[in-house]
Amino acid sequence: MFRQALFILMLCIASLSLPAQAAKRLALPDVQADQSMQLMHRQEAAPARIISREEAVRRARSEYPGKVLGVKLRGKGNFYAVKIIKNGKVRVVNVPAEQ
Repeated sequence: MFRQALFILMLCIASLSLPAQAAKRLALPDVQADQSMQLMHRQEAAPARIISREEAVRRARSEYPGKVLGVKLRGKGNFYAVKIIKNGKVRVVNVPAEQ
């Protein structure tokens, strides 16, 4: 009787530790997946190459020749607004800032 109770007790203890061990094994791929997701986000968050103001002016003037009145980086750095005048008409040309 004592052996049966001891055996049942040992089985209960072993069964309680199995889910913890299994959880540790299952958590390992999740950690690896989380680390790879973090790496992907870091790569996506890498700053894009921004063209210079002079390059933005050159691109705008290739489409609309005229005198450049001003250049401003707009839209959280997404584009340059190049203001050009020709024959008394002012035009604002938006040039993407990323290469």
